[in-house]
Amino acid sequence: SQTVAELKDFVKKLNSLPEMT
Repeated sequence: SQTVAELKDFVKKLNSLPEMT
């Protein structure tokens, strides 16, 4: 399973991506 740090980093990556609607 993923660690909290990995999950947070994943979320950070998603937030850094330009929003494509």
